[in-house]
Amino acid sequence: MEEKQNNKVHRARKAGPKADRKREKEIIKKTGEAPQKEKNAKAFTFRSHIAAANATRRNLDREVRKHHAPMLSASVGATSQELPPFIVAVVGPPKVGKTTLIQSLIKNYTNQKVTELNGPINLVSGKNRRITFIECPNNLNAMLDVGKMVDLVLLVIDASFGFEMETFEFLNILQVHGMPKVMGVLTHLDLFKSKEKLNKTKKKLKHRFWEEIYQGAKLFYLSGMVNGRYLKNEIHNLARFISVVKFRPLLWKSGHPFVLADRMEDITPPQLIEKNPNCDRTIALFGYLRGTNMKHGMKVHIAGVGDFPVKELDSLIDPCPLPDKKPKKLNEKQKLIYAPMSNLGNIFFDKDALYINIPDNQVNYSDLPNGNPVDPSSSKDSSDDGISLVRRLQGTQTPIDDKLQQSSLKMFKNSAPILNSHEDEEDEEDDEDEMDEGMEEEDDDDEEEDDGDGGDESEEEIERPNDGRNRRRAPENMKYDTNGNEDELVYDEDDDEDEISLLRKQRQSRGLDDDEEDEDEDDMEEEGEEEDSSRWKVNMKARAAESFQRGPTLMEIIYGNERKKESQVEEDSDEEDFFKPKAKKEEEEGENEIDSSKFFSREDGKENTDWNDESVISSLLNRFVSLKDHLPSGAGGEVEENGQDNPEEEVYGDFEDLESGEKFEGKKNLPKDAQEIQEEERKKQDEERIKQKENLKKAFDKEYDASDDDEESTDYFSELKASVDKQAAMNNAEFANEDPEKRALYEGYRIGSYLRLEIENVPVEFIRYFDPNQPILVGGLQSSEEALGFIQTRMKKHRWAKKILKTNDPLVFSIGWRRFQSMPIYSIEDTNARGRMLKYTPEHMHCLATFYGPITPPNTGIAAFQSLSKSNTGFRVSATGVVLELNQSFHIVKKLKLVGVPYKIFKNTAFIKDMFNSQLEVAKFEGANIRTVSGIRGAVKKALKEAGHFRATFEDKILMSDIVFLRTWYPIKPTKFYNPVSSSLTEEWTGMKTVYEIRKQKGLAIPNKPGSQYQPLQRKQRIETPLIVPKKLKDSLPFEITGKQREKEAQRKNPDRALEKKREIILEPEEQKVAQLLKAVNTLKKEREKMVDEKRKARKEAKNKKVEKETKAKEAKAKEGRKRVYKAEGIAQLQRDRSNKKARTQNA
Repeated sequence: MEEKQNNKVHRARKAGPKADRKREKEIIKKTGEAPQKEKNAKAFTFRSHIAAANATRRNLDREVRKHHAPMLSASVGATSQELPPFIVAVVGPPKVGKTTLIQSLIKNYTNQKVTELNGPINLVSGKNRRITFIECPNNLNAMLDVGKMVDLVLLVIDASFGFEMETFEFLNILQVHGMPKVMGVLTHLDLFKSKEKLNKTKKKLKHRFWEEIYQGAKLFYLSGMVNGRYLKNEIHNLARFISVVKFRPLLWKSGHPFVLADRMEDITPPQLIEKNPNCDRTIALFGYLRGTNMKHGMKVHIAGVGDFPVKELDSLIDPCPLPDKKPKKLNEKQKLIYAPMSNLGNIFFDKDALYINIPDNQVNYSDLPNGNPVDPSSSKDSSDDGISLVRRLQGTQTPIDDKLQQSSLKMFKNSAPILNSHEDEEDEEDDEDEMDEGMEEEDDDDEEEDDGDGGDESEEEIERPNDGRNRRRAPENMKYDTNGNEDELVYDEDDDEDEISLLRKQRQSRGLDDDEEDEDEDDMEEEGEEEDSSRWKVNMKARAAESFQRGPTLMEIIYGNERKKESQVEEDSDEEDFFKPKAKKEEEEGENEIDSSKFFSREDGKENTDWNDESVISSLLNRFVSLKDHLPSGAGGEVEENGQDNPEEEVYGDFEDLESGEKFEGKKNLPKDAQEIQEEERKKQDEERIKQKENLKKAFDKEYDASDDDEESTDYFSELKASVDKQAAMNNAEFANEDPEKRALYEGYRIGSYLRLEIENVPVEFIRYFDPNQPILVGGLQSSEEALGFIQTRMKKHRWAKKILKTNDPLVFSIGWRRFQSMPIYSIEDTNARGRMLKYTPEHMHCLATFYGPITPPNTGIAAFQSLSKSNTGFRVSATGVVLELNQSFHIVKKLKLVGVPYKIFKNTAFIKDMFNSQLEVAKFEGANIRTVSGIRGAVKKALKEAGHFRATFEDKILMSDIVFLRTWYPIKPTKFYNPVSSSLTEEWTGMKTVYEIRKQKGLAIPNKPGSQYQPLQRKQRIETPLIVPKKLKDSLPFEITGKQREKEAQRKNPDRALEKKREIILEPEEQKVAQLLKAVNTLKKEREKMVDEKRKARKEAKNKKVEKETKAKEAKAKEGRKRVYKAEGIAQLQRDRSNKKARTQNA
């Protein structure tokens, strides 16, 4: 019989949220009320003022850490319309989902499905932002170009595989050339079957990503795909972050203009290509200008090709503009996309043309297969005027020039047509007639004014050519109706309203009502709208009279209707009058208020003028030139309404009579000093008024404005930022009122312009090996960056590079826009500022590297590579650094030790050989310090007759076995080697190889030089000779320190010493046995004592362990006792609290 299973008894929870809920239910059952929760004391106050101060300080430090030094760049103060699209690069190893990510983002932004991705893709992502997407190919050249120009990097990582080497290589490139914004994207998460493993992988990759970028960097997870696209919500979330991210201008990009070409055209003349297919080409590159302004004549560097001057630089229409009006949400028409290399956007702009690309599958109106044109009338789409027009153009057989020569113009229905063949003759006749008319106008002006029958010659003049036809010249304000009626003339809708206002005044002066005026205007509009060809004959006389009456006066023709223009300006600028000087405005109105060249009319407000009054007649004398000199003083001024002269204002100055040729000078009514005093007083009043208004405006802004721009800021960062913004505003306001073309000549084309760069003498290999997936970076060069020289940098070997770097081994450097190969020399600076050459780079420290290359400003980042090949499986970034200084030469020295031996020795002088080869070499080193192996110092004195021998002096006598050293420093000059990386001109670029690579490729062994081999040292044993003191020296020594005296002194101090030396103790055989026995007994005694000590130590250690164990048991027992006591006290306290609470509730 099976035994029954004894399960563990369930223990109910006594703590935690579940136990608290159970306890509350029990209290509710007993009392009928829910217990009141006590407030958390920590939630409403702080326990320590020190902790609160530390927390506040920490928060402030976090805010200050986010601050960056404000930089003055071309983008500061620019509007969203002026800024170019931000470059977003999608970077990652192959097969991680880069193309799919870009397609999904384009689908999210523009709702378009893109199948082919080549080159940059420009699109409108919002009402204030445009984006340029670019996919970075998997090669170092493209990574370097993208890292120099990108604003935001989407780092795509395959979560199922982890980080790959290309990812860290690109991050190191970004760190060198300026770190932009980086966001990570994890893909292939759907390959994980276990959720625990997925979460663990996410956490691991996130923390590794944070180590490389910064703590808290954005990392997005794309969990899977549907129909070849990532999930819509995840892509939408990523797109929102891209649309709102803020970019910081980087130092190199802010100081150099650059263009990411989204289109390339080969515009070489076909004749040159036919003659020589390998001739240099002329290309046109198109793209948005970024960085800073680009000026005419600036030299540019095309990455992977070389440096070129820009032949022609033009600004074109923006192919992907932002919407003019800022909507709340973009509609489908405003979601523009432009990518010529990917066949997105069918409109392409050029310097003098616009190209519309119509795909073949969308062309429905073409010729029949047999070559016969389609009949527009028989087509189903003949109702469409555009389609029929194109089909007519397809059937055209005659060139347009011949058609123009044979064309004719029929102005009226029943008139003779005007042939184009008579155009030249008629133009000559027109010119002659216009000259005759001009002469007649000068003579007959007065007659035309008196008679009133001439009208406007430009409207009613009739010409009679030799062929007898009557031709009427059309006025400039009339146009032909293009709606199919060639006979009808229609007034232009863009005419000014001066004639209408003048007609209204004239009709009022004739006593016409406004209603009649409106009816006349309606009649005129109806006449313009009617399409009957004979309408022009109706009421011709009346309309001719009206056109004469409403014609502009001579004053209006010459000077324009200034009064009307000023009234319009005043209406538009009512809000700005508060900040304008009032005196100047009144003065200008006084000058233009009344036309002084014509009589006062009723509309001028002079209806009650009495022309019989002599004062009124005298006021008109200044209108006549011949009487102005005979006027009395003060009569030539303007007459005010009260009849008094106004001597302060002089409307007319010096002038010349065109009929008689006499010159007249306007007389001043006041002395010159008085006029100057009045002008100064007026200026002072204007300045005071302006200052007063400015102070009022400042006070108003200070009180009511939300921003405290005018107040003095106490924050240093705010002051620095304000100064940068102020300088940017000044720069933008300098040429704000200039014409765009003129402004481009001064400061160059501004950022955000869509430019066309025409470049000559480009190698044909650029066209032959052109790859649209490879980014075309066109970087502008400053004038100082075109020369070559020596560059000194501070470099450090990358910690992941396999081998240390050797001096004069070729390296590929990426500095600025360029990539080139050079041979660096490594050195280190000693304490005495001497640059000492190093054969190899240090393992874990910086060193100086000097090489030959293009001049680059200091503080520019450097990345060095030994090879750009894809076959290199290791980490390809060999070293990183920064430019320190530039010069045409640097002093780098190498340690050189010269060795010589003495062949003749005197007291302190010796003759040395085998150190130099000639007397000239000795002469160069005269006075140099030398030293022997034993440490005796000396100096080179003079050369001897033998070649290379010299005399040297030492501070002591040297031996013939001594070796003499001379430490020197030999200057080293870097090799002038500069090899640009022309990766765009070949399929795979290979530069100079190192000696190791050549030997490995050819299978050569390292040459064995006998002088470079280490040989075993064979030293003769040195026989030390005894010290012999000469007898003469002993006699000369003092008596106290002689040998005999020292011996006697020792014997005197120790008398037994002499006896011990003289006698020797010899034991008997019995005594020897006793001595040996005693020695054995003593040995046994010592061993026994040693064993006793060891046993004592063991007993003591065992006792200590037992005591320690008992002590721990006692402490544990006491602890359990205390727990029981505290628990009992807590239960008793809880029961007392419950009883008290119950008593309170009962009493209540």
